[in-house]
Amino acid sequence: MSRLLSGLVILYLAMTAIIGQAQVVVGKPIPPLEIKKPGELILEGEDTIRYQPWNTGLLVGKVHVVQYLAGRLGVKDMNKALTDALESKNFADEYLHNTTIINLDDTLFGTAGIVNSQLKGNKIKYWFSSIVADREGDGATLWQLKPKSSAIILLSPDSGVLFFKDGKLDELEINQVLDLIQRQIGQLQKSQLQADAAR
Repeated sequence: MSRLLSGLVILYLAMTAIIGQAQVVVGKPIPPLEIKKPGELILEGEDTIRYQPWNTGLLVGKVHVVQYLAGRLGVKDMNKALTDALESKNFADEYLHNTTIINLDDTLFGTAGIVNSQLKGNKIKYWFSSIVADREGDGATLWQLKPKSSAIILLSPDSGVLFFKDGKLDELEINQVLDLIQRQIGQLQKSQLQADAAR
């Protein structure tokens, strides 16, 4: 019996270690995620949408704000104060990129069609941002995110996690995110000037 118990404890610890590696942790790289279905919405022409696989390997070279949220009406407003602040700051696309991932596995029954229609409308309006549809909720599972929530992840240009919160940000946290973005952009601009001077 003790051997069986020991074996179960070892198995539990091993599984915990594996799961722990997938958590989003400030100061560490973002855990790799691939979303194949439906994937990222790609705008072709003025109003035609196609999908393609998306993965976190694309989150490099710029400062990235990633918002992962449940596909429920109203959840998008949970961190609207942050998205409004980002819009008002008007950071250059050259340095900052926004990615919104929608968990289609976390929707109210019968609303999937409405959510998909909104995604397409948002992609047409915000064509310069990335919008990803996560049919199976792979991101929520891998990153251990709460249901019915909105998570904000801020990444450095090398995909290091600078800020993470699963839930509504308060005013201090919004200012913290904006300050971190400004600092990262400053570093990118400095590196660019140094590279130009070395040519």
